[in-house]
Amino acid sequence: MQAEFDRTVRRYVFDGYQPQPDQPDQPVLVLPGAQQAAGKSQAMQATQQHYEGAARCR
Repeated sequence: MQAEFDRTVRRYVFDGYQPQPDQPDQPVLVLPGAQQAAGKSQAMQATQQHYEGAARCR
């Protein structure tokens, strides 16, 4: 299963994103979910500041 994930999912989800210098083999994906006005946008802004070079998709 790991090989299939690496071959298909990892490339589809993470290609084009910069890995963190301290963990180059461990990409990070953040998927916020919550009710309206719960602070998802602020949490994502803080996440982008924490992870340099992070990309934001909508």
